[in-house]
Order: sequence, then structure tokens, then C-alpha cells
Amino acid sequence: MERLIPILNKLQDVTAQCKLAIELPQIVVVGSQSSGKSSVLESLVGRDFLPRGSGIVTRRPLILQLRKEDTEEWGEFGHIPGERFSDFKEILKEIESATRDVTGEKGISSTPINLKIHSPKVVDITLVDLPGITKVPVGDQPRNIEELVRTMILEYIRSPNSVILAITAANSDLANSDALKLAKEVDPEGLRTLGVLTKIDLMDRGTDALEMLENRVYPLRLGYVGVVCRSQEDIVKKVQMKNHLGFERTFFYNHPKYSKIATRLGTEFLAKRLNSLLISHLKERLPVLKKRVAEMLVGKEAEMRSYGLPLSDTPNSQGAILLNILQRFQKAYSDMIEGRTVQTSSSELEGGARINSVFNREFKGELQEISPFEGLSDTDIRTTLLNSTGIRQALFIPESAFEILAKRQVSRLLDPSLRCAERVYQELQDIIGHKMDLPELERFQALREALMEVVNDLLRKCLKPTVKMITNLVEIEQAYINIQHPDFIGGSAALSAVNQEMAQRAAEEAKAAEMQARAVDPPPQSQDTNYLLSMLHYKGSPPQAPQAVQAPAEPLLRPNAMQVSAQPTNREVMETEVVKKMLDSYFSLVRTNVSDLVPKTITCKMVNRSMTELHAELVSKLYKPELYDELMAESGDIPVRRLHCQEEIRRLQQAHEVLAEVREYSE
Repeated sequence: MERLIPILNKLQDVTAQCKLAIELPQIVVVGSQSSGKSSVLESLVGRDFLPRGSGIVTRRPLILQLRKEDTEEWGEFGHIPGERFSDFKEILKEIESATRDVTGEKGISSTPINLKIHSPKVVDITLVDLPGITKVPVGDQPRNIEELVRTMILEYIRSPNSVILAITAANSDLANSDALKLAKEVDPEGLRTLGVLTKIDLMDRGTDALEMLENRVYPLRLGYVGVVCRSQEDIVKKVQMKNHLGFERTFFYNHPKYSKIATRLGTEFLAKRLNSLLISHLKERLPVLKKRVAEMLVGKEAEMRSYGLPLSDTPNSQGAILLNILQRFQKAYSDMIEGRTVQTSSSELEGGARINSVFNREFKGELQEISPFEGLSDTDIRTTLLNSTGIRQALFIPESAFEILAKRQVSRLLDPSLRCAERVYQELQDIIGHKMDLPELERFQALREALMEVVNDLLRKCLKPTVKMITNLVEIEQAYINIQHPDFIGGSAALSAVNQEMAQRAAEEAKAAEMQARAVDPPPQSQDTNYLLSMLHYKGSPPQAPQAVQAPAEPLLRPNAMQVSAQPTNREVMETEVVKKMLDSYFSLVRTNVSDLVPKTITCKMVNRSMTELHAELVSKLYKPELYDELMAESGDIPVRRLHCQEEIRRLQQAHEVLAEVREYSE
């Protein structure tokens, strides 16, 4: 089991040097200012090496690796690897200097300082010392210092890989312990929190910490360990650490209350306890750690492939690489449109599915919302009918009037059809600009820009004939109004339907009147209705119109009037309704044609053409020797990112090898 700590130290080295985001098991030291936190750490090391003073002196996290070795004592910082510090005063100065370099004189930072101490006096453990919890900013400290420190501490102790070392002065109430309060936020059941009670020797006479040490006041699964800190006088007089540890041992073994649990108290026991906890925690978290390293290695290797080899190390020429990229680009574009690139995790439509949605939901929905009578009033219809008769009274509904009205309404289908083409054009641009996941496009930015320009030129070239053909489709529908279409309602059926509807309305009105007055006879069938019906069905000389129609109460148009009468006759009402029936029928036929032919036109002239012509267009515009150097120049930071990724892969492989050293464990 002891061999796990060196493995953890190796992992610490690997991750620290390249800043890999691997949360390793570690012991995080948390406590308020003046709780004795620094004294506990120095006692564990057996040396004075931490900054002291008023206010917050620990202003950056200190990751402290203690390695038990039968050598002389020395330290090494992660930010200056290879340089040994045998003088612990110099270690203290370097901690202060490294803190100022990042935080200035008063600020704090979450960027850690890594310090490794080799000594025969220590136990193999890894600790993280954090700034002391504070309530009120002092002097030039930031006004939000309390929140900054709290956020930093939570960042470290929130990880399930962290064992929390909550330090509290024994001469204060545990219920008010800032360290325990923060620990409880992330470890509410106290499963990974070890309490440390300091300043036990400074408690008032007649009081003791026995109940707290026996875990009966504020229970924690890992319990509590009591220690005696060095006094300020001992620090000033530079009392040797071994002398202090002797005093601490004597204090506990001779105390009337603590002597019975003295074997579980003191700095030496705390060091062994921490070592044991770290080993157990590492054993528990090792499977998760292995999985995390393996996942990160796969991700980094994929990232490395996206950068490719430096062109100087590639056996193929620039032209061969460029041609390969152009071919893959064209294939990726076609695959996106035809649905061969499926992103199972995507939460929205992509590529060809979006174009299909434009056709079948947006475009068809917009066409359905267009009314056959949009912008066309009954007065407009009557005016068109009268204008089509000239100076003569018409016996039938003039075909020319119906054609004029039908062409006018069909023209309203052009704008949504052109908007559909524009939307598809934008979707194709979006595929090229944002959805194409081709790693080389990030590596060669100049090539990416050139590709975008060529493709956009091609799409614009395809859009022009698409718009022209859609315009022609609508013009074709306007050019010939096919009243012989088998699905067109026709004049007879339209008049019959209108006659039936008007008769039904008349019957309903009569019934309503009868119910009210109970003395009104139902109105006779309109003579105008029968007359018009006979006109539409009659194939010889038209019969004479009934007197009511031959001699209207007023002329059709007043001699001096410029508009139709505001009070239409029964005949005019009937004619208007018949025309509306026919317009509704014919407009539906044309709308069906347009909703079918416009998507086909766009697919043929723009979507398919862009796919079939893209590769030839790219090759003709870009596959030129004089452009190779410009197009195949790597983006400025790609070489740096490639080197950084290589280093991370190397470190992850090291971490993987370190973890592979462990097979089975025994207590």
C-alpha cells in the first residue's frame, strides 16, 4: 500500500508540468486566519518555511509534496525545476517572490505554487495549503476578499478526490468553525473531512477538548486529531522542531484527560493518519482516475490528428495534400446535404434536413396561408366583370374577366417562391461556413478563406438561374389559364354550388323568420339564379331573361359614375360568388403545382448543381502551383498548439504508464 504514495507523487509531477486537468487525490488544508494552519504544516515538515505576518499571508494555493527519503533535506519548486533549495529560508523567500509575481502585494490568485520537499523526517503525503478564511478586508486588500477566498477554497474541496483537513482552534466553539462550515457545504455527511484541533494547550483552566476529540460534539466520519502548536515565543527563539514535538508528546501523555487517548493525538500521529487516508482515498479513486486519463489521452490524440504533421515531415507534396483536402471538402459538403453525416447528439436539424424543412414546412406553410382572395374584394370582382363586358350587357360570366382575376392572384405565389430559394441558398452557405467539420480548415486558414470564396461564388452562380426558372414557372401559370383542367370546378358546378348555398341560406333565413313571426311565407327561388343557371347550361340561342332581370330598377352603371354600385343586384351577387368559387378552385390547383415544382427547381438548379460542380470548381480555382505556398501556410498558432498537444500526449502517456504500475492492492 505504501507504494501508492510515490505513484501519486509521480502523477502530481506529470500533471503539474503541463497543467493537465486531472483531479488527483489530495489533502486540502482549510482554516481561518490564526487557526494555527501554518504551524500544523510546518510541524509536519519539521521546518520553518511558510510566510508569517498579519492579514492573509498565504495568497496562492501551495501544493506541498512531502517525500520521505534517506537524504539531506531539500526542496524543489515546480516553476523552476532542477534547482535545489537546501536552505529553508530561501524556500520561504521563493514562496513570497512567486506570490508577488502573480498577485502583487495584496491580491490573491488560484494559480498554485508547487513545492516538493525531500526529507528523512517526513511521511509521504501531498497537501494543498489555501489562504486563510477571512471576514473583513484589511488595509489595501480587495473589498470582496471574503468571497474571493471562499470561492477558491470551494474550488479545491468540491472535488470528491479531495480529503478536507479542517483546522479549528480548540479554544473556540466548533459550531462557529469556518473550516467546518465550508467543509459541510461540499461534504454534508462528513465522509471525507478530518478535523484538526489546535491550541489545545491554550484552553481556559477547567475546560478541555476531550468531547470534541472523541467525536461527540460535531461528528465526522474521519474524526478529530488534536495538536499543540508552537508558541510565538518558540518561533522567535527558533526552538528546534524536535524539541517542540517532545513537548507536545509530554503534554498529551501527562494530561489527566488526554492521556487515555494520547496515542491518537499529536503531530506525529496526524502525519501517519494523513498518509493512511491519502493511500485509502487513492485506492478508492484509482479506477476513476485511470478512466479519466484514458479519456483525455484519446481526446488529445484526436486533437493531434487535426493538426496533422508539419508539411516538412510529410512524404506527400503540397499539391497532393491540397488535392486531398479539396476532395474531402466536396465529399463532406455532399454528405451533409444527403444526410450521410449524422450527429446523433445534435439537438437540431442540420444540412439536408434543414433544406427539407424549408421545402415542406416553411415554404408549403407559407403558400397555404395565402388566400385565393387576398387583396381582392367583391367590388374588385364586380368591377372586373363589368369592365370585361364593354358597352354590352353580358349573358354569361366573361372568360376574360376570370383570366384577369386568376392571373392577378397567381402572381402572389412568386414572392414566397423566391424567398424559398433564398432560404435554401442561405442554408447552403451555412453548411459551408459553420457545419463542415474538416480539421484542416482550422489548420490552413488561408485555404479556408479561399474555399469559402469559391463556394460562395458557385452558389451565387447557381442562384441566378434558379430564380429565373422560378419566375418562369409562375409566368407559365399566368400565361395559360387552363379552365379545362379535370380538377377545375368549372362554371356549371360553381353555379350549382352557389345556387345550393344561397337556397340553403334563404331557407335558414325563412325558418328563422317563421319562428319569429310565424306568419311569413318562404321566399320564392330567385329568378336571377334560374336565369344564370340556364345561361350556363344552354347550348343554343339563350332564352329570354325574366322581366325582373330585363328591366332592373336602376341602370347597371350610372351615366356619370366611375365605380360600381354600392348596392349590388341579386344577379351581381350571384356572379361574384360564382367567380370566387372558380378562383378558389383554380388557385388551389396552381398552388399545388408551385409547391411541387419550386422545390424541384431549387434542388435541380442549385442544390444538385452545387454538389456536382463543386469539386471541378475548387480544382480549377485553387489547384494551382503558384498558390500552394499561400494556401498551405499553417495558421500562426498551429505549430505552437501542435507542440503543446504533443507534450500533453507525452505526459498523459506517462500518467497512463504510472497508473499501469498498480495491479492489485492488499492492506
